[in-house]
Amino acid sequence: MEIYYEILLQFSLSLLLGGIIGIDRELKRKPGGLRTHILICLGSTFLMIISKHASGNLGDPSRIAAQVISGVGFIGGGVIMRYGFNIKGITTAATIWVVTAIGLGVGLSLYYESILLTLFAWLVLFYINKLEHKFFSGDEYKLLLIDLKDINIDDEEIRHILNQFNLPNKTLEIEKILTKNKTRYKFLIHIPRNLDLDIVIKELSKIKRIQKIAVEDRD
Repeated sequence: MEIYYEILLQFSLSLLLGGIIGIDRELKRKPGGLRTHILICLGSTFLMIISKHASGNLGDPSRIAAQVISGVGFIGGGVIMRYGFNIKGITTAATIWVVTAIGLGVGLSLYYESILLTLFAWLVLFYINKLEHKFFSGDEYKLLLIDLKDINIDDEEIRHILNQFNLPNKTLEIEKILTKNKTRYKFLIHIPRNLDLDIVIKELSKIKRIQKIAVEDRD
């Protein structure tokens, strides 16, 4: 009976730790969000449990762990996308790889180590990005999301302002939302080192057709 309590503990911890990492991706609306990270963490935990219990008959339990690490590369590769010269999704691919390691650790009963890894990964996701912008700011790419109050595809005013600030841009997506009578644009913009993006957003806000403006990281 004790073994079943331990497995319940492992699955619960795996769900919690995978969710902690996945919630960052979910809040930032990235591919491979909360559910994906939880499922990967749970799956890798169970595969490690199988590996431990089957090692007496099948040999080296590390072989399953190695296959899990290799296999998760296909999932990580699926969330990496390329927009021109810009790569999007690398951070999400890295978090998927990390939650796999966390799940394997939980399945191996390395609870303290798995919790510690989750804590460090969480700190990297939530705080290192801020330090990068503060101390290593330079040219960067961002996603500019703009909602217009109508469904007419006309971005001339928007592009005029972006060009005024010498902001290289590329339209990634145009979505007409008929039920709300609005159009959603997604631009990839290259922000020079010395440009204050808030000034650009303030200027864009003067366009009467614009309903909402948001800026997201590219990864």
